[in-house]
Amino acid sequence: MKSKVFIGTIFSITFFLLITVSYASSRIFVLFATIYRNNTVILHDFSISEGTPYSFPGFQANYTIKIISVENDILFRAPIEISFIAYPETLPEYPGVIELNETTIYLRLPYFPDADRIEMYYRNSLIFQHKILRKPICGDDFCDLEFGENYENCSEDCPPPPSTAIPIYIYLIIVLVFISLVIVFLIKIKRGY
Repeated sequence: MKSKVFIGTIFSITFFLLITVSYASSRIFVLFATIYRNNTVILHDFSISEGTPYSFPGFQANYTIKIISVENDILFRAPIEISFIAYPETLPEYPGVIELNETTIYLRLPYFPDADRIEMYYRNSLIFQHKILRKPICGDDFCDLEFGENYENCSEDCPPPPSTAIPIYIYLIIVLVFISLVIVFLIKIKRGY
C-alpha cells in the first residue's frame, strides 16, 4: 500500500513539473488596450513574449477575442469579461458603484506561428482588429516562407526542398532503351534490311 502511494506521489510530482516547465517556456501574444463604453478600442501595446496564456472563462460574455490564421481559420476563440463598473467599497466618499467610460485590458493569449490577426467582437460585431506583423522565428515548427525562412537558414522549421535531380533509375531506363534500339538497328543492318 505504501509503495503505491509513493509511486503515485512521484508520478504526480513529475507530471506537475513537466506541465510547469512546458508552460513556463511557451510563447504568448500579449495585448494591452483600452476599451471605451462606445466599443472604441485603443491598442497600447502588442508583443510576442514568453509566458503562460490566461485561462479564459468558459461562460458566454458580450466580448470575444479571436486569433485568425493566414488562411482565415479561427485558431483561438475565448470570451473576455469586460466591465465598466467599479466597486470602491473602501472609499467612504464613493458609496455604491461607479460607472466608468473606459476599462483597460491586459491579455496573455496563446501563440500560433501562423496567426495573421487578432480580432475583438462585441456580441457579433467586430470592434477591433490588429494585424500581426510576423517575423520568422526559427525553432517554432512553422516554416514562414513569406518572410524568408527556408531550409538553408532554418532547417529546424523547413523541410528540405524536393530534389530536382532525375533519379538514377530513369537514366538506366534511357540507357537500356538506347542500347535496345542500337541492338535492333544493328540486327536489321546485319540481316540486310
